[in-house]
Amino acid sequence: MAEPVLEAVAAQPGELGVRRLSFFSTTTETFPMVFLFDSRLHTTYAMVIRVSLFGVCLAAATALPASKPVIWQSKQSAISGTWTGTSTCVGNRPACKNETVVYRFVPVDRHPEQVRLLADKIIDGKRVPMYALVFEYEEQTGKLTCEFTRGNTHGIWSYSIAGESMTGALVVLPERSVARDVKAHRVKDAEVPVAPAIHEYDG
Repeated sequence: MAEPVLEAVAAQPGELGVRRLSFFSTTTETFPMVFLFDSRLHTTYAMVIRVSLFGVCLAAATALPASKPVIWQSKQSAISGTWTGTSTCVGNRPACKNETVVYRFVPVDRHPEQVRLLADKIIDGKRVPMYALVFEYEEQTGKLTCEFTRGNTHGIWSYSIAGESMTGALVVLPERSVARDVKAHRVKDAEVPVAPAIHEYDG
């Protein structure tokens, strides 16, 4: 006579069910999860349950890594575009000057989890290129950050975006003092002066 077929089925929370199929009848039994490795559980049933659990865990583990690119793509869409606002000096910094800035965030070729910032300041109604820096999104803080060295300045730029508004700060290293405070909002390209050519940026 052919052996009965066993298959895992849905049960109440905290339980697993096993359906026993044979030529004469079909029966279903449920087992509390706590008995999964109990010696009283029939060996064949235990094997069905364990294999089923392994398949569920494996599917979940395989699916998890895909969430990060999806999250980043959503953030990248929210970040990309043109922003304008003010970059204000903080603290006693005689060489620092307050600026009206225009930022463009653009994708980085072959690095889908990064964005490049093209930073301008407006002088006499024209956009003057300042620098280009590559930023990465920090999932823990929800910020775009870039550590850089330019001339004698070693620091970290960071930006946070909420809808159509953006705030940012420049922290100077190694003392970790705040040197600039940025407040900006998203605009259409036609609302700001014409952008400089890409090759004009340093960085």
